[in-house]
Amino acid sequence: MRSRKAGMLLSNIIALIISYFVAYHTRFGRDWNVYSRRDLYTITLLMVVSFLVVFLIYPQRKSTRRLGIPGHLQIALLFNVLMAMLFITLMYVVHLPIVVSRLFIGYFFSINFVLMFVIMQLFSWMEGKYNDRHRKKTVIFANEDNALQVVHNFLESARREYEISGIVVISEEGRKLYKICKNEQKHTYIKENEEMDVKTFLKRDVIDLAIIALPMSSAGKIRKLVRRMEKLGIDAMLTLDSFAIDEGESCIEQLGNMQVIRYAPRIFTEKELLRKRILDICGGIVGCLFCILIGIFVAPAIFIEDPGPVIFKQKRVGKNGRYFMMYKFRSMYQDAEERKKELMKDNEMDGLMFKMKDDPRITKVGKFIRKTSLDEFPQFFNVLFGSMSLVGTRPPTVDEYQQYSSHHKRRLSLKPGITGLWQVSGRSDITDFEEVVRLDLQYIDHWSMKNDIKILLKTVGAVFTAKGSE
Repeated sequence: MRSRKAGMLLSNIIALIISYFVAYHTRFGRDWNVYSRRDLYTITLLMVVSFLVVFLIYPQRKSTRRLGIPGHLQIALLFNVLMAMLFITLMYVVHLPIVVSRLFIGYFFSINFVLMFVIMQLFSWMEGKYNDRHRKKTVIFANEDNALQVVHNFLESARREYEISGIVVISEEGRKLYKICKNEQKHTYIKENEEMDVKTFLKRDVIDLAIIALPMSSAGKIRKLVRRMEKLGIDAMLTLDSFAIDEGESCIEQLGNMQVIRYAPRIFTEKELLRKRILDICGGIVGCLFCILIGIFVAPAIFIEDPGPVIFKQKRVGKNGRYFMMYKFRSMYQDAEERKKELMKDNEMDGLMFKMKDDPRITKVGKFIRKTSLDEFPQFFNVLFGSMSLVGTRPPTVDEYQQYSSHHKRRLSLKPGITGLWQVSGRSDITDFEEVVRLDLQYIDHWSMKNDIKILLKTVGAVFTAKGSE
């Protein structure tokens, strides 16, 4: 994985250089005096920074071979769109004192898109050729209950690097060997082999690896199998499912000088969290700049209608129950919290959240900034400081949190976000809190950088159409 990622990085840097020079030559010919040397250095640096940031935050797949041409086109297009957006944002942030040719930018990203697609196709072809020659012959040991599931999981995740030669199903009655065979049409099928016992199969056939997927109740059998593999010189791998106590995820980690197994509903790697944080920082910086510009117009309007603080701050509950102060442009009268108790009888939500149509506590300015989602912009400072994320779950109030049942708290296993799956699913139409929890858990269990970007794009669309906001 590391060597592949390094190869992709090096190849894309070469593509970046080629795209730069071809785009410049196409737009300006051989005249390299269009921009000063300082301007050229600045443009080049911003492009390289944009590329490296997007490369870091974009999810890296162990293999892109199964994606095919449509998948590669999608990745190359999305990668270059994100890079272009970041490049333009950086130019604005650093106040670049020159006018960069739009044709040059268009040529550059178009050429880079084509080259990136070609590189992925080339890597996919090379990966396929390599794996076809170096597949490891594998035998799977499983019980009657999980044999099909183990084979399915194995084929889904490792069929490119490994080839199943046989399956040994262990039961109370004994062991059954199923060999993997191919017919004349090269189609694979499973055949029970009664002519050869397991010992002979392991000794006579080409076997590089043994996968042992038995429950810990079979600890004695597992030890015997591992010892037998050691005698035969065959590597043995014991699946973590053997230790599973629920349907969550698990992985082996180093804790001090101890090796431990971590169990969690969803395990996030440090690289995944780093990419998410980089995206939060980039988005937070841009959002804070827009917040300041919007505040120039919104703040006086809020103060004129209802004199007092223009920023509303409230204690909310974040990741795993941590408290933090969340900021918004004030959209309600100052006595809103006191009046909330009187209005609880009109709550339209079934559950712990409070929502009311035509809430009398909302000011006229407040209705406008809520409809346009302008009241949310101060939360970009929460994102930049690390208490929130661009995409996540809705942060509950302290009162809501104190009424949580056990299964509700899992929605706080990630940082809360400005937007999320619940918000882009029509936040004004959902009136059941349990449905909100279900969508939040769905987001956590299926989290990926790609899904975060999709939710952000949907949020932008929802803001411009004022869909689902009140």
